[in-house]
Amino acid sequence: MNTQAEILQMVADGVITQKEADRLVEALGASEPKEPDPPVEPAPPEGWPEGLRTETEEPCKNIRVEVDVGGLQLLPSWDEKLRSEVKMHSMGDRLTNYSYGTENRDGETYLYLKRKMFRPWGKNGGATLVVYVPRNIIALSCKVNVGGCQAENICVEVLKIRADTGGAKLNKVKTKETEVRVSTGGIDYGRGNRASDRLELKTDVGAVTAFLPLDQGFHLFYRTNVGKLIYKLPSHIRIMKTGGQSIVGDSGEILYGNGACEIQIEAATGAIQLKEDKG
Repeated sequence: MNTQAEILQMVADGVITQKEADRLVEALGASEPKEPDPPVEPAPPEGWPEGLRTETEEPCKNIRVEVDVGGLQLLPSWDEKLRSEVKMHSMGDRLTNYSYGTENRDGETYLYLKRKMFRPWGKNGGATLVVYVPRNIIALSCKVNVGGCQAENICVEVLKIRADTGGAKLNKVKTKETEVRVSTGGIDYGRGNRASDRLELKTDVGAVTAFLPLDQGFHLFYRTNVGKLIYKLPSHIRIMKTGGQSIVGDSGEILYGNGACEIQIEAATGAIQLKEDKG
């Protein structure tokens, strides 16, 4: 087709009229390919900060997270990039008091939040490291020295959480294997969680509450040294007591369905409470 310059020249030469030229220019514009609209970036969560964050477009399949003093929160990534941000607990605390960032080490993506100098107990304001986890991660290993860990609505193959001082809470977490170990603090394995192959919940000082989905089979072993089993499960689920039952301790097992998922729950000092997750 003629270009716009050629059409104007044809008008000047008297070959076509101005009205005919206008129709040709209009047809020419309609036939020209249009550039596609730029892709719309998914919106970050409200309040996503500027300056207190990291992002990794292509993280390793194995992620390791360490928090020194403060909390750890695991949330799903909205655009499948590995992201993190720091939320301060106290107006008197500053991010400059911490070492914070992301590195690649030996085939792992390593995220950390560490306090540069530990102040006397009670004067550490602390912070929460929020990590936004993509869905294609194979293994996510988390360690919190002083503070708790919360995980919500994430999906990874293997999730491991260690907390020295502080509890752990999980909701709507999908894995093949979940392992949570707490030294001092309780474990709340809430609603909507699914571990298809293996689930381990252990605490030295604290109680364990676990909602069990009945849409999959499991073989559950439980043990307490100081504390009892409290259960609110359907009457057809039989609990088999094992070992020597004492006044302060309790142990036993539950075989449900095909027993495909192996579950181990231990509370050295505290009760174990089992409830049905009705979805």
